[in-house]
Amino acid sequence: MTQNFRWGLIGPGNIATRFAESLNFVEGTSLYAVASRDIKRATKFGEKFGARQCYQNYQALCEDPHVDAIYIATPHRFHFEQAHTCLTAKKPVLCEKPFTVNAREHQILVDLATQNQVFMMEAMWTLFLPTYRQIHHWLKEETIGDTKLLQSSFGFVAQRNPVGRLFNHELAGGTLLDMGVYNVAISQWLLKKPLKDVLAHAYIGATGVDETISVSMNFGDGVFSQFFSSFHSQLPNNFIVNGSKGSICIGKDFWGAEKVQLKIGNNIETLSFPFRGRGFEYEIEHAIACIQEEKTESNIMSHEATQSNMKIMDSIRQQIGLRYCFE
Repeated sequence: MTQNFRWGLIGPGNIATRFAESLNFVEGTSLYAVASRDIKRATKFGEKFGARQCYQNYQALCEDPHVDAIYIATPHRFHFEQAHTCLTAKKPVLCEKPFTVNAREHQILVDLATQNQVFMMEAMWTLFLPTYRQIHHWLKEETIGDTKLLQSSFGFVAQRNPVGRLFNHELAGGTLLDMGVYNVAISQWLLKKPLKDVLAHAYIGATGVDETISVSMNFGDGVFSQFFSSFHSQLPNNFIVNGSKGSICIGKDFWGAEKVQLKIGNNIETLSFPFRGRGFEYEIEHAIACIQEEKTESNIMSHEATQSNMKIMDSIRQQIGLRYCFE
């Protein structure tokens, strides 16, 4: 890995903090620049993590010749515009999930990244964790036989704040894009087969976002993935992969699991994979490797994978009658 790979960062919030902390566990990389519409936030964040430059203008960050790639960690609604600015400037992009609000926006960015021959990837950090490498090995070896049924949940009791990110319609709030994106993406990653159809039900709250959602995804041949996401209840927050010979249980908090359990008959094996740092270091290493190899996309979180996830979530939102005011 080339020494001193320099990251720029847009959106110095909680998720960005975890990203910046994870950089300390990746050899030869650092946070070089931070951008925010609030220059005080950018400066405070930059000072905390040793950034050399702070910008109030995203275009200025993109034009900085010392920035090797840009990480976007703003609310969902703004991902498209900011990623478009980065890609137009031919800066590689690692963007938090969901990459965009809908599939149409994402396809525009794919076309732009392809045209400019620049790397772009959705930051689906979960798929790069050691735990999921082990799960991939078990599935490849058919340890649990044929995969038949996936069951998962992501829910907690959220503090009701109508202007906060979770409940704010204008910021593309709701459980699906914020949490259910994990259930959708991991289901597709595990099964690696096209979706036949999807059935969704939801409770839309006073602010016009989905506060609880129930989804059943039909992959054909008797293979299903079912999940709940909710702001109303503390759910198990695990992910169970049921096969013809046994099962795999990921959790608790499956999206960032450091333990996984394999059950074959009466035999139960639990394996632990503690993070080297804060957890984002694995996707960061992968993104850097792709950029240095002059790739335009990841073989793990490809453009096609993100686009497929976005189309599924578009279909779910259409069924539950959720269209954002800015779409």
